[in-house]
Amino acid sequence: MPRIISGLLLLCIAFTLTQCKSEDEIQLEKEREEMAKLIAESKSVSVYKGLKILIRSMPVSNGQENIDIKALKEAHADDNVIKAAKVKKISYGIVGRLFGLDTGQESMSILEGAVLTKEVYDLRNEIKNLNEDDFPTVLEVFSSYAGITGGNAADLPEKLKWNSTKEHMVIALVLDGAKSLPNKVKVYELSMIDTDHLDNNEFKPLAQIFQGLLLMEEEWYYLSEEALSKAINELDNNQIVLSNPEALPVIPTSKLPNEEAQLKQLHAIAAMLRGYARHHMESEDKNELAYTDFEQFVNDADQLGINNELSWLIGAIVYIKNEDTEKAKHFLDQLKKSDMLAEDEIEAIDEIKALIDKNKSDKALSTLSEKIRITKILSSHLLKYAANTEFFKGIAKTAAGKKLIELPVLIDKEYSKYGSYIEAAEKGSNLLDKVLN
Repeated sequence: MPRIISGLLLLCIAFTLTQCKSEDEIQLEKEREEMAKLIAESKSVSVYKGLKILIRSMPVSNGQENIDIKALKEAHADDNVIKAAKVKKISYGIVGRLFGLDTGQESMSILEGAVLTKEVYDLRNEIKNLNEDDFPTVLEVFSSYAGITGGNAADLPEKLKWNSTKEHMVIALVLDGAKSLPNKVKVYELSMIDTDHLDNNEFKPLAQIFQGLLLMEEEWYYLSEEALSKAINELDNNQIVLSNPEALPVIPTSKLPNEEAQLKQLHAIAAMLRGYARHHMESEDKNELAYTDFEQFVNDADQLGINNELSWLIGAIVYIKNEDTEKAKHFLDQLKKSDMLAEDEIEAIDEIKALIDKNKSDKALSTLSEKIRITKILSSHLLKYAANTEFFKGIAKTAAGKKLIELPVLIDKEYSKYGSYIEAAEKGSNLLDKVLN
């Protein structure tokens, strides 16, 4: 009897603790579970992660050797890191092309492609307990080979205070322009970034803004809000030391000195994006907070002298909300002239203006947030700014760093060749199991 009472008591405590969770905590937990499931179950992520583990598990040289594909194949032939032979073949091809080496026969027959699909289908279980960050970073591996560095940059990772988080951030930035790799791969890279391991310069809030941007694209609005709030807190409470105070801000402006403009713009952009995330939440309280963020951005944009797609879009939202019809339509007209908008977005602006004329402000706001893609407008500005930071430029000046930046581009190209096999595995075709087993 006492055991039954103890069991009931534990159940009651568990129920009470669940009920004590705030709505934010419940939604954050739900979205984290969704993201973890997406990454764990994606065959595209499995292949991508497998390729990176194979490269990161390459032998680290003494700084005097060149990369030897034959030796690499032998080193990986009997290892237990990853057994998938066709995935290894793609990995050798990537390394070979990256360094202009002969990798032997690289084409893949239809039968080999079918075997690759089967391997990809099984790869998820093979690497599910592997963490790529348990291996040396790609930059550490590349900079250890004299054939890449010329023998005089083996200490590059130490000079940059390099770590896995910095590497994930650089690769995630390059992947933003990927044409073949699915968004799931970018989600994986950004999920591996622990911003506590970034230096206290502009790159830290920039990383958090990029995380918020991509999480919003995946409709994980609470996770997006969390990342963007971290960026705002960093800029509000920590002494961010700019790596290049004279660098141009995200959006060129003449009203403030570059040093002040860089920090203020990052703050304004984080507030704007957080407002966008909150605007999409099914919560009246969050929706109201969104307009506070938007108004903050409009005020900052005015001080900074920002007059582009971002200020026009957010200005339109604020003035539609405030039922200032003339100002709202003025900003929409400005936005309509932008060459960054697609044809369907331009058509949507006429639809929004018609809704304003009919006093349907709520419908106008929802149409605006659904049909005008803010992430596309903003990401191009942020990428240009990131590429101009001293951190990124420092990497790009070195031979090993250049190869690191080229790596995700080559992986993207490889995916375009073998993507159909990977997608077949993604669909979980039972036919291949029958043919190959």
